[in-house]
Amino acid sequence: MREALVDPYLVSIWPGMGKVALAAGSHLVETLGAERILDLPVEDFFEVEKVEIQRGVARRGWIPKCTLYGWKNPGSGKDLLISIAEAQPNRRGFELCRHVLSLCRQYGVRRSITFAAMATQIHPSSDPRVLGVTNEYTLFDELTVEGVEILRDGQISGLNGVMLAAAADLGIEAICLLGEIPFYSVSVPNPKASIAVLEVFSRMVGVSVELDSLAVQARSLEKRLVDLLDRMNVGGLSSGNDPDPILDETAVEELALSDFLFEGDGDLDDMTPEDSLRIESMFREARKDRAKAADLKDELDRLGAFRDYEDRFLDLFKGR
Repeated sequence: MREALVDPYLVSIWPGMGKVALAAGSHLVETLGAERILDLPVEDFFEVEKVEIQRGVARRGWIPKCTLYGWKNPGSGKDLLISIAEAQPNRRGFELCRHVLSLCRQYGVRRSITFAAMATQIHPSSDPRVLGVTNEYTLFDELTVEGVEILRDGQISGLNGVMLAAAADLGIEAICLLGEIPFYSVSVPNPKASIAVLEVFSRMVGVSVELDSLAVQARSLEKRLVDLLDRMNVGGLSSGNDPDPILDETAVEELALSDFLFEGDGDLDDMTPEDSLRIESMFREARKDRAKAADLKDELDRLGAFRDYEDRFLDLFKGR
């Protein structure tokens, strides 16, 4: 960095449901023109799960990176550090969060902010709520003044939530902002939720963020989802007035299986339509026969997609 950052906030980005965090973090780096500082040393937290074969010779497989960017605020708002990880590890996640926070603390970081998704029965045409979680009660007022609803109970899967606990362990303030996404499209990138969390974030830290490009993507996805619901004549999803809508299981399966949800956005979603449809079919089989859950788990691991589907996979065993 050409200029030293003063008391910066750390925005830590880990891939998760609906690509909400990843899209928001990448958009921040691109639109603000944040400067790359270095790749954080995180290799020890990831396993080499496969090798690449080139002309008959085995090469070491891909190891995810975690890149740190810095941005000096030209106004009166906060300076930013932004770390963007390419993947989440299968184990030692809490240790990795502590590691990243410890490395960033040398830049003067005293607060960490993460983004995440909250899967609900929101209608795709509705404005997503932003919910918030902190690791200190004293931060509640900062959220509520921005219209953020405090998430009183529940869980946050993945490192976007684990960062809160790791920060508390190191005496660092932490906030997680969660944007609502439709529960039946958790594997589809949801820029509308990314916009919602970025709007709150920009007001909280005094950073002006251009959102027009994300808005174009959001309108496209909204139209596709609304058209799909209308075409399938699915009722019961909330359009903002009914807090407890109902969607029957058959409709959910048909929505999830529809290739309509997976057309386009190839640059945001690594799984192919064939992969997604195969996974949904395997979920249906596993619900009928729990013995097939092992095959489903193996396939999710092979695709590197287990974390995206973790909650649904665990739901197969609830009540048993």
